[in-house]
Amino acid sequence: MLLALTVENFGLIERVNMEFTPGLNVLTGETGAGKSMLIDALLLLLGQKARGDMVRKGTGKALLTATFESEKLCRKLREYGLPADEVNIFSREITADGKSVARINGTVVPLTLYREVTLGLIDVMTQHEQQMLLAPSYHLKLLDRTGNEEFQRWCKQLKEAYEAWVEAEKQYEEITSQEMERLKRIDYLKFCINEIEKINPSFEEEEQLKLLHNRLLNQEKLYGLIGNAYREIYGENEPGIVDRLGRIIKDLKEAARFDAFTEEISKKVEEATLLLEEAALDLKTYLDDMENQSVNPDEVEERLYRYELLKKKYGPTLKDVLNFLEKARQEYQNLSEIEENKAFYQEKAVKLRENYYKINSLVKEYRRKLAVKLEESIAQHLRELLMPHAQIKVVFTDASPGPRGDEAIQFYFLPNPGEDLKPLARIASGGELSRLLLSFKLYFNQVDEHETLIFDEIESGLGGSIIEVVGEKLKKLSSNHQVLLVTHSPIIAGFADTHFVVEKIVSEERTETRVKKLTFEERKWEIARMLGEKEIEALNLEMAEKILKKGK
Repeated sequence: MLLALTVENFGLIERVNMEFTPGLNVLTGETGAGKSMLIDALLLLLGQKARGDMVRKGTGKALLTATFESEKLCRKLREYGLPADEVNIFSREITADGKSVARINGTVVPLTLYREVTLGLIDVMTQHEQQMLLAPSYHLKLLDRTGNEEFQRWCKQLKEAYEAWVEAEKQYEEITSQEMERLKRIDYLKFCINEIEKINPSFEEEEQLKLLHNRLLNQEKLYGLIGNAYREIYGENEPGIVDRLGRIIKDLKEAARFDAFTEEISKKVEEATLLLEEAALDLKTYLDDMENQSVNPDEVEERLYRYELLKKKYGPTLKDVLNFLEKARQEYQNLSEIEENKAFYQEKAVKLRENYYKINSLVKEYRRKLAVKLEESIAQHLRELLMPHAQIKVVFTDASPGPRGDEAIQFYFLPNPGEDLKPLARIASGGELSRLLLSFKLYFNQVDEHETLIFDEIESGLGGSIIEVVGEKLKKLSSNHQVLLVTHSPIIAGFADTHFVVEKIVSEERTETRVKKLTFEERKWEIARMLGEKEIEALNLEMAEKILKKGK
């Protein structure tokens, strides 16, 4: 239940504080006094988008605060991890540049979360909603609102099934639409892969080829240098290094007979001699290989040329070439698998389509039951609102598959017997539309179970005895719900449990909207004013008192 509303620096309002009660709360006042501003303030407190021009001229910001008492709200706040108390305070701060801050119990929250929490707190019926009732595109949504939890789950599953089906169709279409480009890319990748694999390059081979190429390029010089080194070690016409070292070792061993010091030196020279002999052996092997080599220099040149071509096309380094090869193989595999994916997505789309229509059939079957229930309930409410022969018919038509199914609905209306059913927009008068909207609200409220209901000039277009019936309906509704009502009807105002009057005051060249909670005596004068005479006479007051007594 809405306990209180505080509005500061909003429109023509400097400061208004209203305390509401259970039952029927009525707001009256002259046209243009500012009643709609209070409704706008409540809509903002439910999360509607704010604008900078809503802030009172000459002030920096507006502050709107609403206080609620609700066990259901407390549970919801705890579910979202927000602070909850017996009394919960919601506020919006709006600056002149259009920025706003939303708070719940003093905690700043994102506006999207704020809207989620306030959803279901108050149901507001405005003149705009009357126009929505005339829009066929809104009718299916209205009907679906009346379904139970199981039906709402089906609707959610239907939407998810449709989105999954559409996505699979999209993926299949993308694959088929790009078929030519895919085949061209496969051919290109296949050529590149074959070109690189044919050479089969490796870091090891490239290094060996470079060494071999350098050796062949300097073969004669290498042969002479290495040959000289070998001959120096072993000698040809004169003793080589090994022979000379042999004499040194012999002399050192002889010296060791006289001084043990030279024995260790002798061993070191022997070790050096062995190393030289091994080196000489390696040099001899190298020289023999050079004499007996079967390597074709042209083949080495050709092989290195192939490496350079690969690096020029896919490089600039061999590492880049091998990376390109790896990526090309992976892409080739992926593109080659698309043919299988094409069949997969085609089959997937078929299965998802079947699933969509399976859920759709459940939703459609249940909608027919909802339609019958709605038709009967609305007809009953219309009878109570002095339209005994009026009928509402839910007409189903085929539509393209969508998130809500493959059908559309439109409400048709028959106000009087003997006439044809016609769309609401083509037949409903202002008074009929007001009664229809009230009937729909009374019916939908049984489903949505809002604790607080707000009606803005529900009597618009009505006159005569029906006004009293509407007042009785609202009074009965307020026995189970808190009702806030903006009205210009003195008859309906007479049913109020709490009565506020909205006034526009001009003081010191400033216009200000003020709200006052009326006593019983003050209510008599306000209802007497609403009866329409310029001067309030005793007869008006007497009639106002009768209206108040009848409204109790």
